[in-house]
Amino acid sequence: MNTAITDKLAKLLRHAESAKAIGSIAEAEAFAAQAQKLLTQHGLSMSDIEIEQEQAEAEQPEQTYHKADTFGEKRKRTAIIWQVDLMGYISRANNCKSLMIEGSNTQVLVGFKSDKEVCIALFAYFVHLAQDVCNRAFKDHQRTEEYTEAREAAERNYWGSTSGTLAGYSRAWKKSFLKGFVSAVGNRLVEAKRAAVQEVEQTQGQTAGLVHLRDREAIVKHAVEKMKFGTYRGGNSGRHDHGAFQAGQRAGGSVSLGGKALGAGSGGGQQLR
Repeated sequence: MNTAITDKLAKLLRHAESAKAIGSIAEAEAFAAQAQKLLTQHGLSMSDIEIEQEQAEAEQPEQTYHKADTFGEKRKRTAIIWQVDLMGYISRANNCKSLMIEGSNTQVLVGFKSDKEVCIALFAYFVHLAQDVCNRAFKDHQRTEEYTEAREAAERNYWGSTSGTLAGYSRAWKKSFLKGFVSAVGNRLVEAKRAAVQEVEQTQGQTAGLVHLRDREAIVKHAVEKMKFGTYRGGNSGRHDHGAFQAGQRAGGSVSLGGKALGAGSGGGQQLR
């Protein structure tokens, strides 16, 4: 990946973090598909010369252990499901493959070095964005009748276990919200890539960039097949709050995937919604 593209990605990340720092979550959210669109379009528009230069560097897919403390989280002896899901979506959108290690929140990322660097940068950003959105949503939820009922039930210890405490209810609500949020945003990022590829196929045919992208995906898939890690296919861990999951999906579905500020920051471009 050339320096100009990585510089633009870094600029988008800095812009998004600055927006988040002053409380402008909506503007920070707009960064998402602008960055993904930039990366996908670059891959699809690569020339034969660029591809030859890349191949001359003899870059091969490799695996990286992506540990929680590399993005400010504590290491745990259990997988954090919504984060596993998040890395899965980001990997699919950027020609990589993510795998999980049982009994750990460390993940394994497989792909070409340049693609993995993109995945890790996007993952770190989205982990914190998802938590910010979730915390704001939970504050709103605390003012609802449902939360009041849960608090009263916890005081009576209705469920008769630690999961029936208010803290247990709150953890389950947040986990479910985060899974819903990641599901909505992740699917939209993957769909944005699919649409970009389809557009190139329909308007330009089999370009050198498109063929190269598919070659990279095939090479990564073959590398993963030779590894002994198991892929994660989804599921729930612990108590699931369906209402919170739906609230997370609505929040993720309403995230702006365009935006004038970030569009200008990346050199313009059509807004995605």
